[in-house]
Amino acid sequence: MKASEIEGGDVEHDIEAPFVDVVLPPSEAAKPDYWFQGFGNDWLEHFYELDSIATKLPEGWAMYMPSQWGVVILVSLAAMLVMRFGVLRVLQRRLDAYRREAFSILKKISNDVTQGKVEAARELPDLIKRSLLVFTERSFLSGIALDEQLDYMNRLLPSGAQVDELLLDTQDCVLLEKLSYHADIDRIDSAQIAMLICRLEHWLQWHDPGNAHVVV
Repeated sequence: MKASEIEGGDVEHDIEAPFVDVVLPPSEAAKPDYWFQGFGNDWLEHFYELDSIATKLPEGWAMYMPSQWGVVILVSLAAMLVMRFGVLRVLQRRLDAYRREAFSILKKISNDVTQGKVEAARELPDLIKRSLLVFTERSFLSGIALDEQLDYMNRLLPSGAQVDELLLDTQDCVLLEKLSYHADIDRIDSAQIAMLICRLEHWLQWHDPGNAHVVV
């Protein structure tokens, strides 16, 4: 603080005020040239809550947004399709397995008959029965006669594979009965047995069980 004399003997005190740094409120502070109202928040305008996506869609699309129950139903249907596909694959492998086994046995019987071992043909009725039991109820087979069984086998062939000369007929029925019950089959013509084997090969290759029962 300074003191100086002025005329008249009066003394005037000259007080030097201390420096005070005044801070302006943010609303009055200087702004950079690129600043504008809402700067830094404009990019948020394009973000939406997940729950409000359906309201942002055009009216024609909002109706296709699945509800919670809709999602559950879709997931359930997808699971059922996967399970059905898996079951069909298992059944198909089983069907392919019995076809391969039956073809193998039939080939062995055919070779034996060709070599004069007609007695090997006795295995044909049992081979047919075991093949049918893979996808047919035992009670159904036991309740029908042999000729009805052969008709049933013919119906399992698709239309494109129903060739007249390769369908099982009455002569095959008689031959199978002889192979099952006659003690002496040496008198049976081997050519008839060969024709029966040929028809059975055709049936094994082309028959389609469809919706028939399959014992897994």
